[in-house]
Amino acid sequence: MPSAVLANASAAAASSAAAASSGPPIGTIVTALPQGCTQMLMNNISYYNCGGTYFRTAFEGNTLVYVVSQP
Repeated sequence: MPSAVLANASAAAASSAAAASSGPPIGTIVTALPQGCTQMLMNNISYYNCGGTYFRTAFEGNTLVYVVSQP
């Protein structure tokens, strides 16, 4: 395999691994929090810390949801 192809494949694999370890992107909406989250209050805003990913509560219509946020 040419070295340029190997370099591109290695860069893509590293990028995928970094994205996978960083959690969901900010703005992602979920209907339930993962296990083991802890609630915290910062600047009068309640956040849930779930293994380094922070969520805020919100409503989608009448449904309570959690939005990935940065505190």
